[in-house]
Amino acid sequence: MIYIKLIRITCFIATISFYNCKNASNTEGGNSATKNAVDSATQVTALTTRPVQNFTVVPFQQVGSITSGTTETDLKQLYGDSNVLRVNRGMVQTVVFPNSENELEIAWRKGEKFKKIGSIVLRKGAWRTPEGIGLGATKKELEAINGKAVTLFPLGEDDFRVVWNGGNVHPKLAVTYSKTDDRVFEMLILF
Repeated sequence: MIYIKLIRITCFIATISFYNCKNASNTEGGNSATKNAVDSATQVTALTTRPVQNFTVVPFQQVGSITSGTTETDLKQLYGDSNVLRVNRGMVQTVVFPNSENELEIAWRKGEKFKKIGSIVLRKGAWRTPEGIGLGATKKELEAINGKAVTLFPLGEDDFRVVWNGGNVHPKLAVTYSKTDDRVFEMLILF
């Protein structure tokens, strides 16, 4: 009885190995349609799972690989369809990398939806300006990078917009700072 089970298991493994070898030789060999389909599937997978490599933020210029001329169609080509999602948060926006550590929200210019970026909101991730300002920065770090004291303009009870007072930081970089947590928790990049 044990020998019969052992023989069945061995035959099963041999059959699976045979079919895997046969399929591998077909995609490597003469069947170009199958090979192209496999290559295309690999490329799509690579696009949708490709990590963000550029976390640079420059107001009016770029957020990573996204520039002022990037459309929603371009975003899908850059990052894959599954990483670009339309949402309604009071107005229809595009979210790139939804529910991930690098999520960003794009608001489109009125009358040019999905064609012309108005602003990008960052609340997560390793996004940073060339000077080093990013999410999680403290007031002390902001002032050191700015080269001057910053002013905190109240937005709510504990939330403040940072005013750069003519320091080193681009005056249109909109950073929201939490006095309670002593950190930047949101960046608004205008285009």
